[in-house]
Amino acid sequence: MSRRLQIGLILVAYVLVLGAPYLLRPPGENWEAVETLQIISPHWEGIKYEFRRGFRRWYFEQTEKKVDIEWLEIGGGSDIMRHLESEYTSNPDGGRIDIVFGGGPDFFRRLQKRKFLQTYRLPDDLLNAIPPTCAGVPMYDPEFHWYGAALSSFGLVYNKVILRDRGLSFPDSWEDLGNPELFTWIGAADPGKSSSIHMMFEIVLQAYGWEKGMDIISRMGANARYFSDSSSQIPQDVALGEVAIGMCIDFYAGAKIAEVGVDRVGFAIPERMTVINPDPIGILKGAPQLESSRAFLRYVLSRPGQQRWMYKEGIPGGPTRFGLARLGVMTELYKDAPEKLLIESNPFLRKGGFEYNSPKGSSRWQLMNDFIRTAIIDTHEDAVKAWKALKKNGHPAEALRKFGEVPLSEDEFMALTKQWKNPEFREKTRSEWVRWFRNKYLGIAASL
Repeated sequence: MSRRLQIGLILVAYVLVLGAPYLLRPPGENWEAVETLQIISPHWEGIKYEFRRGFRRWYFEQTEKKVDIEWLEIGGGSDIMRHLESEYTSNPDGGRIDIVFGGGPDFFRRLQKRKFLQTYRLPDDLLNAIPPTCAGVPMYDPEFHWYGAALSSFGLVYNKVILRDRGLSFPDSWEDLGNPELFTWIGAADPGKSSSIHMMFEIVLQAYGWEKGMDIISRMGANARYFSDSSSQIPQDVALGEVAIGMCIDFYAGAKIAEVGVDRVGFAIPERMTVINPDPIGILKGAPQLESSRAFLRYVLSRPGQQRWMYKEGIPGGPTRFGLARLGVMTELYKDAPEKLLIESNPFLRKGGFEYNSPKGSSRWQLMNDFIRTAIIDTHEDAVKAWKALKKNGHPAEALRKFGEVPLSEDEFMALTKQWKNPEFREKTRSEWVRWFRNKYLGIAASL
């Protein structure tokens, strides 16, 4: 090889190395915007990708101005709340972040109660396209602090192959999470790290009542192989066969089923023992880009934005790279041609389940996270010892009943909400709960 050819090849390689980041950059990434929205969101990357690109195009068509979005990576609902509390403590009027996108209505009611949200009434044509309720659940705040951007249902994702191989039926209720035959086969997550997982624990407690609900949660905790910081790990591990069943929000399950096939993974919504919830969006107090923030809400709640949730990838008007498979809040879209939609069911035709008490759930958010953690996460090793002893001895009724006991009634639990912001009281009570649960589990193991 001649020296000239060698030099030429080196130069080509040099150019490719330097230019690769630009060659691999997604189309439309080079966008010199006149302003940038700061949006804090627990949503996964597919949603962020699609709504950033969809909104930029829509906004330019509406105004001939270029705007961009910067997604702030904070974590789940509890992490976002802590971040905003810090922001508004240092700057009570706000002025750094524009929008919160995603997290559940209980979370948004907490934001509203803390006066972190400002009101914005959608134009009549958009507001009239959204029913005020779905299965009895409000779709938006009557004072317009937040709107449901999409709908979420909660249920169980499961590996059909594993369950068949073990001779077990597919799950259809929350109680299936406590089946002793599924010891170490349950995938779980910390409710303090995930708003959707928190919501499912709250659903179980409200659907079954305090005592029965905690019994189910206690058994599920003993069956758990792990407690992830991320709810998205559960459907991933179910698909891989690392676990057999886990709590899951509908769109995570739908995306995984689309990836690996219906022969391998399924999703069950416990009949009349769950709720369909709006997944809200709202503008923060002091939003620096107020007009474009309002425009983003209009986009998300308009037909072009709603199509991003529901249409198949590549369908005109739908997502360009990620099929999101989420339930929209605009009823007209459910009448579109079925071949366009990733969604097969219409949630607005679904009968309501139990009567979910949203103010109760919102008022005890942090308290609930701490209680669940002491009951099944901080004391998991001890719970497993008791669960093994119960299984070895044929699950005697009295010991099994004791396994699901808790140290206080629901009324006593709710009374603690008034004191839970006191850090000394909170830590003292948490420590007492850990000791109580540990003694309970170790006592059961020793008695069998």
